[in-house]
Amino acid sequence: MSIFRPNEILKKYQDFDIEGHRKSGFDTILIDIDNTIDIPDSKDHGTKEAFEFLDNLENAGFKVILFSNNTKERVERFLNGRKIDYNYWSFKPLPFSYLKVIKKYSLDKKKVISFGDQILTDCIGANSLNIYTIYVKQLIEKDTIKTVLNRKIEKQIFKHILHEKV
Repeated sequence: MSIFRPNEILKKYQDFDIEGHRKSGFDTILIDIDNTIDIPDSKDHGTKEAFEFLDNLENAGFKVILFSNNTKERVERFLNGRKIDYNYWSFKPLPFSYLKVIKKYSLDKKKVISFGDQILTDCIGANSLNIYTIYVKQLIEKDTIKTVLNRKIEKQIFKHILHEKV
């Protein structure tokens, strides 16, 4: 498997098959926030839809861990007091943050899903550790300055390496 290739590609995060993945033995989701389930660098708290999705995951028995390259303040602003575990400044795609979270929560990496909107950050690190990866198309086309270059590279990866049109 190519290190760039996600195990699944979704058009929107709500397309995630919660029951199907639980029945397949997955029990934990490391989920990105910005442009995966919330608008990038939003000054607001998470949306009702995002929290319904996270609640549905937890109600189905998933351990949900927000796994963000953003700051603690951004993650906590998104959460708005909700009690969900998180890892900020994750330095994705570097594998050490994945390994840190796996150790901290005593996870079986074969039962973990990495869920995010970027090949270069959310898929490469997880794929390097053989963690199941789900790429979801970003919520909005507009990106933050720090993501613009990644998106240009990602388009080339989809076209020339993965031969996918997203």
